[in-house]
Amino acid sequence: MTEKQKQISIIGGTSFLIILALVLLFFTMVNPHIQAANQAGQQLEEEEEHQVRLEQQLQEKAAENAEQPESTTDQQRRLPVVRLTDQFILDLSMAEELADIRIMDLQMSYDHPVYQYETVEVTPSEDIPDSGTTVNEVREEDEDEPNDPDEMNEEDMNEQDVSETDEEIELEETEAASDLEERQAESDEERTRGALQQEQMEGLSKQTATIELKVNNFSSLGRFLIELDSLQRFVNIESILFLGEEEDRIFDGQTDIFYEVQVSSFYYPELEHLEFEAPVVDYPDDGENTSPFLN
Repeated sequence: MTEKQKQISIIGGTSFLIILALVLLFFTMVNPHIQAANQAGQQLEEEEEHQVRLEQQLQEKAAENAEQPESTTDQQRRLPVVRLTDQFILDLSMAEELADIRIMDLQMSYDHPVYQYETVEVTPSEDIPDSGTTVNEVREEDEDEPNDPDEMNEEDMNEQDVSETDEEIELEETEAASDLEERQAESDEERTRGALQQEQMEGLSKQTATIELKVNNFSSLGRFLIELDSLQRFVNIESILFLGEEEDRIFDGQTDIFYEVQVSSFYYPELEHLEFEAPVVDYPDDGENTSPFLN
């Protein structure tokens, strides 16, 4: 082999080795990065497609929720469509414990109508007699007012008093009694003008609890009324009645005091088809306990 052939062989072998080294370098160093970049691009495309699908699903879910009516459970905690008497009694029991009083008796009545009331300003009248005014007092007032001061004097009045017959006295008493009744009726009407009853509220009903309470101080009664007024459900304290006698002597903190309190809660029975959305109280399981009243 000549010298020239040897050089060609060396150059060819060297070139082959260089090419082989470059190919190996490409597959070992460069190609993995290219594949990683391609894979990252594919993952990015898949993530974008997944994001688009999620956005579409959220839009469809929002459209479905918009078509469906909103749940009324929260609203029914204030004004249910059914009585929910058990929850109402539980609220009364909770107020009893917080106020440290005792409910001696409780009676329920249902389906009462609810009326609107208009508050008006009361204008007291000076001419209206008190409820304790008697016929003689009214008669004396009438006698004290002369018809004509210029024509009537003390002597004429005395002569008139002497000449009165029994029939005239009886007639005057009848007229005085009638006048008293009319003026007291006006007084009663005037006193009731503070809240005038208006028309009935359609669809709204109420149930009323008549509660007999035993307290030993007035602050406990006030706390009980505050707890009732702060309930989440709409309630109204209808009346508070002292059950003792007017002459009873009461010592705060030492004497048991009895009251009758009427409390009403409201419901809207015209929407009974929403009963399935009414709030429900979870009662504990009785377990294996048996009621003695069932034996």
